[in-house]
Amino acid sequence: MIFGPALVAAYKLENFDAKYPRIIVSDDIIEVATKAHSCNHTSRHEQEYIEKMLRIDDDGLHYIDYFNEVKSEFDDPGYDYPQYLDIMRN
Repeated sequence: MIFGPALVAAYKLENFDAKYPRIIVSDDIIEVATKAHSCNHTSRHEQEYIEKMLRIDDDGLHYIDYFNEVKSEFDDPGYDYPQYLDIMRN
């Protein structure tokens, strides 16, 4: 069994009354990810990229929008995105 601050925080973040499955991202993780940028990107650029992939739910928590915003991550969205949606549906 693994216990620690991150696991406890993740447990507390999750709302068991969620209407649909979601991947919650804590503000701490967003801050760390923003600071972990490559030499080709600034912190601001990385923050904009990360925020583009996230949405804020009704309860105020950030979650990964892995249905809509993921399109921009595909090399050929017209071909790859429909396959991705089929995989997610299954």
